[in-house]
Amino acid sequence: TASMTEMQTVSEAMYKFEFSRAECDRLIRDCGFSDLEHEVFERRRRGESTVEMAMALNVSEATIQRKIKSAAKKIMREI
Repeated sequence: TASMTEMQTVSEAMYKFEFSRAECDRLIRDCGFSDLEHEVFERRRRGESTVEMAMALNVSEATIQRKIKSAAKKIMREI
């Protein structure tokens, strides 16, 4: 079982999307992201803010936040 420290580290990485390129590729392949989740995942990985993503993708910041949460849940199932 994962320790609390390991779980916290995974949780922080999950919301910041701080993964290696190989890990990103595996998650994209295995998580079943929607098109928008995939786009948000990639943009978040590059460090874009939710406001920047919302403006670029012509959606609300709330939509971006929901997509981050839904992608994060899918990531947690794969980790």
